[in-house]
Amino acid sequence: MAEIRVKVGSVTNAQRAKRALLSHGMQATVKRAIHIKKGDGCGYSVVFYGDADAGLGYIKNAGIKIISVSTNGVS
Repeated sequence: MAEIRVKVGSVTNAQRAKRALLSHGMQATVKRAIHIKKGDGCGYSVVFYGDADAGLGYIKNAGIKIISVSTNGVS
C-alpha cells in the first residue's frame, strides 16, 4: 500500500486534514513537508495510507487547499 503525502499550507490545515481522514476511518499523521518551496506556506503535510482518491476527497470536502500530492514519501 502506497504512502500518500499531501502538502498543505499550514500546520493547522494539516491537523484539520488529519481529523477529516480519521473521521472516515483512515490512519493519518502530520509531518514536516519535504522539499519546501517558496509559496508552500509553513511546509506541513498530512500522510496517510489507503485509497488516495477517497482520502483526497475527504480533505477537499473539509475545505483544505492542497498544494501538492505525492506517493511513497517523495514530495
